[in-house]
Amino acid sequence: MFKFLLALWLCLLSAATHAQCLDQQAAADMAERWLDKQTLRGFSPAMTLADAACARDRFVVALRTNKQYGGRVIGYKAALTNPDVQKRFGANAPVRGVLLTRMLTMESGFPVFGGYAARPVFEADLLVEVGDDAINDARTPLEALKALSRIHPFIELADLVVADGESLNAAVITAINAGARGGIFGHGIPVQPTQAFADALRDMRVVMTDDVGNTLADAPGSAIMGHPLNAVLWLVEDVRNTHVFDSDLGRNVKKPPVEEQSMQTAGRPDENDGLDWPQSDGGFQRTGSSVGVGRKAFANIPSPP
Repeated sequence: MFKFLLALWLCLLSAATHAQCLDQQAAADMAERWLDKQTLRGFSPAMTLADAACARDRFVVALRTNKQYGGRVIGYKAALTNPDVQKRFGANAPVRGVLLTRMLTMESGFPVFGGYAARPVFEADLLVEVGDDAINDARTPLEALKALSRIHPFIELADLVVADGESLNAAVITAINAGARGGIFGHGIPVQPTQAFADALRDMRVVMTDDVGNTLADAPGSAIMGHPLNAVLWLVEDVRNTHVFDSDLGRNVKKPPVEEQSMQTAGRPDENDGLDWPQSDGGFQRTGSSVGVGRKAFANIPSPP
């Protein structure tokens, strides 16, 4: 079953881009270096957030159309969701990244080697699974919760990717797709659409330990924008309102055709994948066994810092 995920992260991720939106060749070159696990240089700290979002979208298109990599959009992640981390990078809001199918792996017990990225970073995060396209109309944490189906523990395997000494701010982080590289998610638990469950999600503690039990990180759910579900609401609103460059239309469009983007491989829908893909004018959607924008749709919610 294809689903959409939303990832909510409190962690910092680094990134890089140019002072203007990347052209297609520059985006392809950036994707090649990313695939080769090489660091990136020469990105302007003066880049605007609009240019950064355009660069991110062209970079993601370049990854999806790359014969070595490819993959569908399966969800989004929110980075810089903690106020202290935002101040560190000169941000006044989170930034969004795009998750592709090749980035996510179900827990299996197999080891992950440290050379998975140019500048590897691991973090304890959450994934939430979108179960109903009513998520697009959610305005409160409880309304968002009612549109979700599962919450998954998630170990993000991020990539800071920019070379040492390069400037890092919210725009640069946006341009490199919020540092998204990969991650491993657990089976998760079913969502209970109740206030008690929402309160428990807010009050939970995310704890990361090493192999001998030493605590590496420990923070409450409320470290994510006051409540992890606030990060879900932010992602939904950002996807709804952000002008995103559409590679097929060759222009900036409001209400990005998320379903079309998420259902394409190598830039075009795969007519032989056996799935009945829904059509959408943008937003999170589930039709039959498929989910549009979201993370199963999955959303990555950052872990507390």
